[in-house]
Amino acid sequence: MPHAKLPNVLIAGTPGTGKSTVASDVCVRLGMEHVDVSEFAKRHGMVTSYDSLRDTHVIDEDRVIEALEDKLTRGGALVDYHSADMFPSRWFHLVVVTRTDNTILYDRLKARNYSDEKVTENVQCEIFEMILEEARGLFDADVVKDVVNNTESDKEDIVDTICNFVQRWKPND
Repeated sequence: MPHAKLPNVLIAGTPGTGKSTVASDVCVRLGMEHVDVSEFAKRHGMVTSYDSLRDTHVIDEDRVIEALEDKLTRGGALVDYHSADMFPSRWFHLVVVTRTDNTILYDRLKARNYSDEKVTENVQCEIFEMILEEARGLFDADVVKDVVNNTESDKEDIVDTICNFVQRWKPND
């Protein structure tokens, strides 16, 4: 991305690990554009179906990628999504994978009124570090940052880390 004046950051992780909270805090502090991919897809009619078993919308990933191309090429976006595998690696200068202790994650998901099946599926995803391994397989090692978000203090440290990265970043980093 030769024209990007600010880096793009992807925050990925299992639902309930604090991606959206971290993303919102970073964007407020730095004025970056927050792209919550699921909400973006819903708002722009890019939902193809509803998965009743998982109680979630299924998005048209190809249409989302096409719609985000110009925005991400300009830089300065913070993208928030549960997965990293649909995005071109060229888009991101930093990929932060949020993780959470399984007991804390369980409680967070139950508080969202997730079904027992959905809680189990997401906790198992976290146990096996599926999102982290996915990111490590798709992006260069120096781009992926594994962070634990169990407490308010952890969240603040993660926000500070991302803000420091963005503030120190120079094109072609």
